[in-house]
Amino acid sequence: MKKIRKQPKKDFDVLAFKAKTQAEIAQDISGMSRAEEIEYFRKSTSRGPLSGWWARVKDEQVIKRRKKLKDAA
Repeated sequence: MKKIRKQPKKDFDVLAFKAKTQAEIAQDISGMSRAEEIEYFRKSTSRGPLSGWWARVKDEQVIKRRKKLKDAA
């Protein structure tokens, strides 16, 4: 006999959130040059909830690059 699993109640619609967020970003960057778009995303990642993670990733990349240059010399 198959067990019937209850579907959890959805309190958050991730697809609607994604679509809303993408529409907001598209409106924000509308008319920006490529350089302005890059700056927009750099600023948003430095202020967002993952800003600490992005900073650590950047620091790790710099350390790896320096080690690689040192090893090549």
